[in-house]
Amino acid sequence: MAAAPGLAHKTEHAVDLDTGAVVSVTLQGADRGDTTTLDETLCEAGMAVAELVGREAGLRPNKGPQVNVAGIEETVTDKGYHSGAVVKRMKAYGVRTYVPEKHQKEL
Repeated sequence: MAAAPGLAHKTEHAVDLDTGAVVSVTLQGADRGDTTTLDETLCEAGMAVAELVGREAGLRPNKGPQVNVAGIEETVTDKGYHSGAVVKRMKAYGVRTYVPEKHQKEL
Protein backbone atom coordinates (compact mmCIF):
# COMPACT_ATOMS: atom_id res chain seq x y z
CA MET A 1 0.00 0.00 0.00
CA ALA A 2 1.47 3.35 -0.98
CA ALA A 3 1.41 6.26 1.45
CA ALA A 4 -0.75 9.22 0.52
CA PRO A 5 1.24 12.38 -0.20
CA GLY A 6 1.43 14.76 2.73
CA LEU A 7 0.44 12.18 5.36
CA ALA A 8 3.91 11.29 6.64
CA HIS A 9 4.52 11.60 10.36
CA LYS A 10 7.31 11.23 12.86
CA THR A 11 7.21 10.61 16.57
CA GLU A 12 9.15 12.45 19.23
CA HIS A 13 9.50 11.15 22.71
CA ALA A 14 10.65 12.53 26.04
CA VAL A 15 12.46 10.11 28.33
CA ASP A 16 13.57 10.49 31.93
CA LEU A 17 17.30 9.78 31.66
CA ASP A 18 17.55 8.66 35.29
CA THR A 19 14.89 5.95 35.05
CA GLY A 20 14.44 5.37 31.32
CA ALA A 21 10.70 6.01 31.71
CA VAL A 22 8.94 7.43 28.65
CA VAL A 23 7.33 10.66 29.85
CA SER A 24 5.58 11.68 26.64
CA VAL A 25 5.25 10.85 22.96
CA THR A 26 4.07 13.32 20.33
CA LEU A 27 3.16 12.79 16.69
CA GLN A 28 4.52 15.45 14.36
CA GLY A 29 4.12 16.09 10.65
CA ALA A 30 7.22 14.82 8.86
CA ASP A 31 7.49 18.13 7.02
CA ARG A 32 8.13 19.97 10.31
CA GLY A 33 11.74 20.43 11.36
CA ASP A 34 12.93 19.37 14.79
CA THR A 35 13.49 22.97 15.86
CA THR A 36 9.76 23.65 15.41
CA THR A 37 8.47 20.57 17.23
CA LEU A 38 10.52 20.56 20.42
CA ASP A 39 8.23 22.98 22.28
CA GLU A 40 5.18 20.74 21.85
CA THR A 41 7.03 17.66 23.07
CA LEU A 42 8.50 19.58 26.01
CA CYS A 43 5.05 20.93 26.90
CA GLU A 44 3.51 17.43 26.81
CA ALA A 45 6.33 16.11 29.00
CA GLY A 46 5.87 18.98 31.46
CA MET A 47 2.14 18.32 31.73
CA ALA A 48 2.78 14.61 32.28
CA VAL A 49 5.29 15.34 35.05
CA ALA A 50 2.87 17.82 36.69
CA GLU A 51 0.14 15.16 36.61
CA LEU A 52 2.49 12.64 38.21
CA VAL A 53 3.42 15.12 40.95
CA GLY A 54 -0.27 15.63 41.75
CA ARG A 55 -1.04 11.92 41.67
CA GLU A 56 1.92 11.11 43.87
CA ALA A 57 0.95 13.78 46.41
CA GLY A 58 -2.50 12.23 46.68
CA LEU A 59 -1.26 8.64 46.96
CA ARG A 60 1.70 9.28 49.26
CA PRO A 61 0.98 12.44 51.26
CA ASN A 62 3.46 11.54 54.02
CA LYS A 63 6.37 10.54 51.76
CA GLY A 64 8.81 12.64 49.81
CA PRO A 65 8.07 12.88 46.09
CA GLN A 66 9.75 10.50 43.66
CA VAL A 67 8.96 12.86 40.80
CA ASN A 68 10.84 16.13 40.34
CA VAL A 69 8.38 18.72 41.65
CA ALA A 70 10.29 21.41 39.72
CA GLY A 71 9.18 19.75 36.47
CA ILE A 72 11.38 19.59 33.38
CA GLU A 73 14.73 21.19 34.16
CA GLU A 74 16.97 19.80 31.38
CA THR A 75 16.71 18.68 27.79
CA VAL A 76 19.14 16.48 25.89
CA THR A 77 18.62 16.37 22.13
CA ASP A 78 20.50 15.57 18.96
CA LYS A 79 21.99 18.24 16.70
CA GLY A 80 18.83 18.44 14.59
CA TYR A 81 17.22 20.48 17.36
CA HIS A 82 19.99 23.08 17.53
CA SER A 83 19.19 26.66 16.63
CA GLY A 84 19.68 30.00 18.30
CA ALA A 85 15.91 30.34 18.64
CA VAL A 86 15.59 26.98 20.41
CA VAL A 87 18.38 27.84 22.84
CA LYS A 88 16.72 31.20 23.61
CA ARG A 89 13.30 29.61 24.14
CA MET A 90 14.67 26.93 26.45
CA LYS A 91 16.50 29.59 28.45
CA ALA A 92 13.26 31.58 28.73
CA TYR A 93 11.51 28.42 29.98
CA GLY A 94 14.23 27.92 32.59
CA VAL A 95 15.32 24.65 30.97
CA ARG A 96 19.02 23.82 30.70
CA THR A 97 19.91 22.43 27.27
CA TYR A 98 22.39 19.86 26.05
CA VAL A 99 22.14 20.26 22.29
CA PRO A 100 25.22 19.68 20.13
CA GLU A 101 25.83 22.37 17.55
CA LYS A 102 25.49 21.48 13.89
CA HIS A 103 28.82 21.17 12.12
CA GLN A 104 29.30 23.86 9.49
CA LYS A 105 30.40 22.64 6.09
CA GLU A 106 33.82 23.86 5.07
CA LEU A 107 33.93 26.02 1.97
